[in-house]
Formats: sequence, structure tokens, C-alpha cells
Amino acid sequence: MYRTIKELGFDKPLEEFNHEDLERFLFYLEDEKKLSSGSLWNYKKLVETVG
Repeated sequence: MYRTIKELGFDKPLEEFNHEDLERFLFYLEDEKKLSSGSLWNYKKLVETVG
């Protein structure tokens, strides 16, 4: 996962993502990795809870 984040141009760990970073990452997961919207919603809630 970290390598994927670096390849997208993020230079910080996931827990330091701001709202825009998180949205950009989730769009990548949905468009490129074909994650379902339900999976993305669960992932987003997890990240917001941790962060």
C-alpha cells in the first residue's frame, strides 16, 4: 500500500492525509482498482476514525 501511495505522488503516511488527499486516493481506488462504493465507504470511515 505504501508503494502505491508514493507512486500517486503522496509524500506522507496515510494517517497524515488531509481531506483532499483522502478524496484523491479514494478516487484512485475506485477508478483504477475497481473497489466498490461500499468498500470505499468502509475504508473512508476507518481512516477518518484513526486519523
